[in-house]
Amino acid sequence: MSERTPLKAVYIPIHALRLAVSFLTRFPAGNPRTDDINVWKLSLAFYPLCGYLIGIAASLPLLIISLTTQSFFNLPFIHVSVFIYVAALEWITRMLHLDGFCDCCDAFSVVSADKEKRLSIMKDPHVGASAVGGAVLLIAGKLMALNMLANMYNIIGLNGLSIVGCMISIPVFGRLSITFLAAMGKYPRENGTAMNIVGKVPFYSVIIAFASVVFLLNFIPANIFLINLLITVLCVFYWKMSSSSKIGGGTGDVLGACSETTELAVCFGFLLAASGFF
Repeated sequence: MSERTPLKAVYIPIHALRLAVSFLTRFPAGNPRTDDINVWKLSLAFYPLCGYLIGIAASLPLLIISLTTQSFFNLPFIHVSVFIYVAALEWITRMLHLDGFCDCCDAFSVVSADKEKRLSIMKDPHVGASAVGGAVLLIAGKLMALNMLANMYNIIGLNGLSIVGCMISIPVFGRLSITFLAAMGKYPRENGTAMNIVGKVPFYSVIIAFASVVFLLNFIPANIFLINLLITVLCVFYWKMSSSSKIGGGTGDVLGACSETTELAVCFGFLLAASGFF
């Protein structure tokens, strides 16, 4: 990073928030300082907040329908709205996390490869069969789970705002998983963007991130919140163990893959809750 005058402590949170928003989304966030390691460390605290922004923006079609139409779940374009939601999750994030997921699918599926080989595969811009198959299954899984969730909520008799609350929550849990995994991991390369955050997340950033996620209790019941929080933790531990054994730590691609799979798992968590499984 270039040598510049160190930021005053009072300005670090502002730049950290701007960095999180500009890094994770397409939303304009000014010009954050990226040469200060303290800004990078604190930016992880605002990742769930970015999840709220992503979730609200992606849910706008469903939100508008639910507020303007009484027979929300009887409308045939509910499925189109779900598709728009899933597409918006990827578009708003510039497919950053999906790209990481695909890279991990290619690298982690190679048989008898060492750490350096897997890391080189993750840097390779070419896409393999594992990446294509994984991406198709990931997107299809989200679409299937969310469409089934909408139908299930129709059976239960809840209105459209209930499903909107679930959809806002999904990317929030996904971004929380990034903060957790980055705090637990170590960076396996000598350089790279993620080396500024992996293994360098201070405890207060994790606490702030988790506190912002607790706000979801205004959208979803406490028992469902706890189940999806457990699902998030399990996904984090899976990627922590898998990446440690295969490449010796966590990269930006691994963080993205963790976010994507956490979103998918949380989709199914909501679906199981709606079906009365727990």
